[in-house]
Amino acid sequence: MSLVYALAQVPTHGWGAGVTLGSFGLAAALMVAFIVNELRLKQPLIKLGIFKRRNVSGGTIIQLLMRSDFAVLYDRSVLTSKSPRLVAE
Repeated sequence: MSLVYALAQVPTHGWGAGVTLGSFGLAAALMVAFIVNELRLKQPLIKLGIFKRRNVSGGTIIQLLMRSDFAVLYDRSVLTSKSPRLVAE
């Protein structure tokens, strides 16, 4: 939730604002705490050993890259235009 909140605050406050940076920091800390907790449990929610498989880790990296590429395209086409066109002219 902290990551979503941080991304939602970017248009209002900007990337360098304390609210945005603090929310991103909290999101990173919570992710680290989740991973540490999952490594300690006998029956974790996510078996992190699955990422040792090359196919799984490669597929995960590709999915992250595809989503980040979509976010950049969305940002350039929709968020930066004053009046986005929904229908091509």
